[in-house]
Amino acid sequence: MKKLLALTAIALLAFSVSASAQVDPDPDGFGIYFDTGANTFNVSYPGGFAPINVYLMITRPSGAFIRAWECTIVETNNFTVPGTWALNGGLDVDGDAMDFVIGMGLTPHPAASAIVLASKTMYGAAPGAGSAATFMVKGVAGSISFPAGQPGYVHTLGINTPCQVPTGIMTAPQACINTPCMVVANEDMSWSNVKALY
Repeated sequence: MKKLLALTAIALLAFSVSASAQVDPDPDGFGIYFDTGANTFNVSYPGGFAPINVYLMITRPSGAFIRAWECTIVETNNFTVPGTWALNGGLDVDGDAMDFVIGMGLTPHPAASAIVLASKTMYGAAPGAGSAATFMVKGVAGSISFPAGQPGYVHTLGINTPCQVPTGIMTAPQACINTPCMVVANEDMSWSNVKALY
């Protein structure tokens, strides 16, 4: 009986920690994060050519798979080595390095609370403002799949799922290094979720 209670308590703790730790509590989120759990969107960089990893992610997808996806990344970046985005599977079918129109082919990503779509590693020489960056995710200009300007994905052939960004505003920085960056609460967030951001 004690083992059952202990296992139940551990399971509840694990589920509550993982469920409340993500920055964006809403389904179908698209964002840039500095960890693979989608918990960190604002970091300080110490300089000294230490590597810093950056991840483009979908959080809490409502579909069972990510079969295709698209977005544009807008970044300001004065790192010595700004890095290059590398896909976590799939094929980019457009010619712009910051526009992503990706087909996953026969290997779609299965749904999970946080899915890494692309990543890069950056290196900076200087601490503070000498190595600073901001990132925004928005829709691909002229997209036929998402004409309202949002990023999005396809989980079932013919069903395009538009996504939201953590700030709710695609024209404001959504992830930052060595510069102020704030995720703005939306009407779906509870006070507990807002307090969890700090």
